[in-house]
Amino acid sequence: LIAIWMAVWWAAHFVLWPLWTGGRAVRCAATPLEHYRMRLCRSQAYCVCAILGGARLLLDCRWDPDDLLYKLSFEHQVFFTMAVAHWLVSIWEDQMCAHFLPAGMEHDILGALTVQSMRATFLQAYMSHHVVAAAAFAGVLAHRACVGLASFGLVFELPVLLMNHREFAVCAEPRPAWFRNPRRLKRFWRDLHFLFVIGRVGPTLVYAHSLIF
Repeated sequence: LIAIWMAVWWAAHFVLWPLWTGGRAVRCAATPLEHYRMRLCRSQAYCVCAILGGARLLLDCRWDPDDLLYKLSFEHQVFFTMAVAHWLVSIWEDQMCAHFLPAGMEHDILGALTVQSMRATFLQAYMSHHVVAAAAFAGVLAHRACVGLASFGLVFELPVLLMNHREFAVCAEPRPAWFRNPRRLKRFWRDLHFLFVIGRVGPTLVYAHSLIF
């Protein structure tokens, strides 16, 4: 299943962006900026699938401790292998567009970091995250345990929908009107905070509750 999903996500990297923009198919020898936009577009598709899949799995578990820990159905395997493949493909994608990973934060250099070292730092951070995320989902599949935790990991992608939206705006020429409007930009950050609380703070509190009680 992981190999099948990797083939699907690799193809989606090249197909989804042209479909979204109504343009021609992007060649394999795309520019780093094209790869970055294709990466964002494919990430949006994964986030939608992950959020819907995670919500479905959590709704089906009846919030029974045994279900949350050990109920690993074929449906769970489909979504968890999808996640493993996504993060593995993301490792390749980020190496193809490492120049753009800071997403506009090059202009807010921290300390003595140069633009070059900041980009290298972002790439290392993304690589570490992707490896850990892929290993976490693979570990759940291998041990057939902590199923609820992995389901929450799918729902974690909720705020990424808006984070990707911002990154699309950062690399757009010209910048979209909403990105240059202070009022709409403030509303964007408010909406992102709201999705963050629902998608990440909520599952984290449930996990903390399970450890305490």
